[in-house]
Amino acid sequence: MKFFYSIIELLVSLEALLNQSLQLQKQLIKQATIKYQPSLKERWLDKQDVMDLLHISDRTLYSLRKSGILPGYTLSGKIYYRMADIERVLMENKKT
Repeated sequence: MKFFYSIIELLVSLEALLNQSLQLQKQLIKQATIKYQPSLKERWLDKQDVMDLLHISDRTLYSLRKSGILPGYTLSGKIYYRMADIERVLMENKKT
């Protein structure tokens, strides 16, 4: 019977150790996430984000991409746009 109590105590200790390890991993992930915040220019936006940001239609965004004014990059069948490219287009077409 003493043997079973020793095993139970060992399992309880192991569970506590695993919980501490999990909490430490969560903290490390949170710290890493906070440290790496990509700058706005490094961001990639999908079609809907760009349409919402610029208040344009799907067709207008398509025209901008096809004409080469705003390059789009395909990844896994989905088109993304770089924020830096969007800013460049806005600055080039800024009314003075």
